[in-house]
Amino acid sequence: MLPTIVLHVEAFKPPDDDDGFKSTVSDTAWSNMALAQAAKSVLRHKSHRPIAHLALTLYLIRHESVGIVRAVGDAMSPGRGRGVVEAKLKFLGEKRDFACNDRDMDSQGKHFLSCFNACPRAFAGLTGLRVETVRLGESDVLNVLRTCRKLKRLSLDNCDWGSGTVLALEHPELTKLKLELCGAVELRWLPKLAQVTCYSWVPSQNNGYPLLFGHVPRLQKLRLFATAYSHYPTLLLSRLLANCTTLHELYLNFDSQRIWIQPEGPQRLAPLLENLMVLNLDKIYQECDLTWTLFLLQAAPFLKKLQIQVLNHECAPVSQSEMPVGIYICEKYNIKWELPADFKHHDLVKLEVYGFQPDRKFMGYIKRVMMAAVNLEVVALNDKLCQHCGYHPVTRYPGTKKERDLIRRHVNLGITSRVKDVQFHEMSLEGRPIRIID
Repeated sequence: MLPTIVLHVEAFKPPDDDDGFKSTVSDTAWSNMALAQAAKSVLRHKSHRPIAHLALTLYLIRHESVGIVRAVGDAMSPGRGRGVVEAKLKFLGEKRDFACNDRDMDSQGKHFLSCFNACPRAFAGLTGLRVETVRLGESDVLNVLRTCRKLKRLSLDNCDWGSGTVLALEHPELTKLKLELCGAVELRWLPKLAQVTCYSWVPSQNNGYPLLFGHVPRLQKLRLFATAYSHYPTLLLSRLLANCTTLHELYLNFDSQRIWIQPEGPQRLAPLLENLMVLNLDKIYQECDLTWTLFLLQAAPFLKKLQIQVLNHECAPVSQSEMPVGIYICEKYNIKWELPADFKHHDLVKLEVYGFQPDRKFMGYIKRVMMAAVNLEVVALNDKLCQHCGYHPVTRYPGTKKERDLIRRHVNLGITSRVKDVQFHEMSLEGRPIRIID
């Protein structure tokens, strides 16, 4: 087998010596220097066998970053190195997220461009690139992408390319794109793009919509995460997904806060969801009515699986005092949607509910889906657990066979198309559902 080399700067910790000597070099700078030495040593090693997978994570500080990138470029060079089949670089800001101000982002952006300009050959061989907490000009981003001609996976985290600027992406090979705390992006020409993940975008002059879809004929999976603070507008999916008709999977995460999409009729939405097969609505806040989710069932005629999770929990809650000036935690409000009484859905085969409790809201919702989905085969009612951090609250989840049998009878009561397979799942500590066999 060909060798794999993975080096992460956070694995290189400075020595914890209490000898009274205080270093003038920060811990992050020390780690970067240690990583540079290790990378140069490992990549300088001569071998007739190319490296199958090379992954390096480094800080955007000091000149050591440039040295690390040059070592990668040398390893890729047929004349000087051993060759690399797949290579990924991840650039971390020394300061990140809310701890990073405008000056820090400018400085880290300059460090990144120094790395790029010093060794474009290394970027030309990359199949994966992640950049965090930098400010770059739009032309800088586009120049990097043009150089990274082999790039398959791109991740931009807390990157700024100018207030009000919509970054237009074009790339012939890109298959996966991840955006976090970034401005609006136009997916102008990405013929191989298959998956897009977008976390907590920065609303812009484009009325708050994070994505504009252009030529993305292979896009099948879209994942959107947002904590809808006061500056987040409510979005129409028919506008957000305009020109995007190929989706097979749609995942929306509301982070136990305000629902940031507006229910709408199927006239405009159905043509965009005509290929949707899996719908996941995650972290709907506990007090919210659930019937609003049915507008998506109505607009997706070939949907096979509908999954919802109800959870009042934020993995890393941010207090109002920690929020940037002018941004506020938004008040939640309830929304509803009524299906036509005669609406029938013929393709849904599985309904999965996480955070189930045997109350009127959940039972009414399940029965309404069963009435509409005439070919429904499985209803899975799962306990509540955050799969990201393991949060497991005390709930009224049915804990005995008698309680579970009562629920099975109740959900089928008065339903013409009865569901025989009503399942119950407890959640393991790893976040996996374990079926209860009665």
